[in-house]
Order: sequence, then structure tokens, then C-alpha cells
Amino acid sequence: IFNLVSTFKELPYPAISLQIVGKGKDTERLLREIKDDNRISYLGFKKTEDLYKIYQHSDVLLVPSEWDEPFGRVVIEGNANGLPVIGSNRGGIPEIIQTTEGGEIFENGADNNLFNVMKKFIEDTDYNTYYDKILKNIDIYTIEKQSAKFSRLYSK
Repeated sequence: IFNLVSTFKELPYPAISLQIVGKGKDTERLLREIKDDNRISYLGFKKTEDLYKIYQHSDVLLVPSEWDEPFGRVVIEGNANGLPVIGSNRGGIPEIIQTTEGGEIFENGADNNLFNVMKKFIEDTDYNTYYDKILKNIDIYTIEKQSAKFSRLYSK
């Protein structure tokens, strides 16, 4: 999250905002990091229904994981709520984004990679290509299809 915050602060666009949702052990540090940029707000942990409302009022979902997310369910939730996702190249995140074609992957630790991907989304706000691909591909992650896949796998 701290890489995301510092990268976001470098973006010279006064009309953009970053809402951070979730909880973690470094909340106090996060609050100190964001206090000097009024474009960034920390919303804390949200229940599912409140989270979906936030999704509906957002343009893009950022998933900056630095550890290997085994599955990255939040990426699917974002896509299912119509959001293109900017996700790190860790764990299952790239596979989901590649499958849905619903976003872009950035390389953690690469110089300016996250900055450049975020800048691309800010400057090119026509997300219709992402929306069309998400609509076409997101159903692969329905609970019914996932359950059937797991059942077949376990049966083998």
C-alpha cells in the first residue's frame, strides 16, 4: 500500500482521488503517509454491501499486492462490479486479469511501472474495451463454474 501511496502522490493531477479500503497492521503509518495529500482518503474496513457501493462510484480498482495472492478474489469482485483493475504481477492476480482481459498488470518494483499504468488510465478514460471484455469473460469466475472446476480436479 505504501508503494501505491507514494506513486499516487507523484501523479500531477489535482482532480483524481484515491480511496483506500481495508485494514492492516500499519494503519497509523498509512494515516501519517496520506495526511499531506487531500486527494487520498482511508475508508477502513467495509462490509460487502458498502464495498460494492464504493466500487459503483469508482473508475478503476488498484490491487497493489506485494505478496503472492493465491487467488486474488478482490480482482474478480472489481471486474464483476464493472471496474477495470490495475493489479500487481504477484500470485494469481495476473492470471485473473489475463483471463478476464479486464485490466492491466504492473510489475512490482520496476521503475515507474505502476506510475505509467496509472497515468495511462488517467489520460485515457475510455474504458469500453475493458468493459466489453469483462462482460464477455467474467462468468468463468461464477461460484457455480468454480465449484464444478474444483470438483473435477478433486475427482482426478
